[in-house]
Amino acid sequence: MQTVGEKLVDLLSDYGVDLVFGIPGTHSIELYRGLGSGKIQHISPRHEQGGGFMADGYARVSGKPGVCFVITGPGVTNLITPLGEAYMDSVPMLVISPVNEPDPDQYNQGRLHEITNQSAVTKPLTALSVTVSSADELPELMARAFEIFASERPGPVHISIPLSIIRQPLEANWQARVPSAPPQANESQIASVVEQIQQARNPVLIVGGGCSRDAAAIQKLGQSIPCPILTTVAARGVVPASHPLSVGAQLRAPYVQELLQQSDLAIFIGTEFAQTDHWNDDLELPRNQIWVNLNPDVGKRIAKDDANITLLVADAGDTARRLCEQLPVVSKESFEAAKSCCAAAAANHDRDLSATERQHL
Repeated sequence: MQTVGEKLVDLLSDYGVDLVFGIPGTHSIELYRGLGSGKIQHISPRHEQGGGFMADGYARVSGKPGVCFVITGPGVTNLITPLGEAYMDSVPMLVISPVNEPDPDQYNQGRLHEITNQSAVTKPLTALSVTVSSADELPELMARAFEIFASERPGPVHISIPLSIIRQPLEANWQARVPSAPPQANESQIASVVEQIQQARNPVLIVGGGCSRDAAAIQKLGQSIPCPILTTVAARGVVPASHPLSVGAQLRAPYVQELLQQSDLAIFIGTEFAQTDHWNDDLELPRNQIWVNLNPDVGKRIAKDDANITLLVADAGDTARRLCEQLPVVSKESFEAAKSCCAAAAANHDRDLSATERQHL
């Protein structure tokens, strides 16, 4: 008979997890006993923070959730910085940790590696942070975690398992569930966006990290509009700098912000266009805006009284491909006009450099 910790490792394998980062400790023995089956490879960093950054990097490169096993208390707190990085950049990360038995009065009992409320420590930096109260909750929580990774704005998930539960023998047969697909825009929404694009004289496309796995579709969308393509730092590489419609990933640069302000339609896809993307709290955006994002709350932050905003809670890649199917064939004249606009904007790059910056050209 397996313990809950061993069974959890088998369930992770069923969800496609093939690599875990972590440092074994007294409280996490049952998880590591499960790793002895050889189904999942384990990499041990020198420090839990390093393991968290490894998991973050693995998730960005592979597209699969980065998974960490850590001990209770300091193992969890050592992950806070990489958790914050993953949370801000919408990176899927799963953290599994044991936890001491919760005290109803939230007092320390002098136990090894004790925190009075471990889930509260990671809650501000995760899409979900929960302490299980019974082994029966774990299959549901794992399904919820992989649902977040697959069909919502991705982010870290932290599941704390009390020591009495993680060591508990269990006969139940846990099964992985197939996560839902990301939401898709409906036909009327696609038609509305196509109409707005066709009516615009100077549209611009702003691409974020949510498009990192849909580079071909995003590049084709820029060419099908056609229009200048701006990228956030998180979207570097989605549209290469050599692309004729690329204006680069320097949204803080004055010449890029000027191009955005001169537009009559801004299409934000896979980005929340946060302050750290453009570093200009006074940046004026075009009145007409289209936002494609998995986060339905993005509209609450961007809404302004004088803005005409269309929000599609939908997958970036699917939306880009469907828009390309509906947009008319681009004429050579319109493509060359967009290309010239991008070239003119790029020509202003050197204009805005300081004397010190020019030394590094």
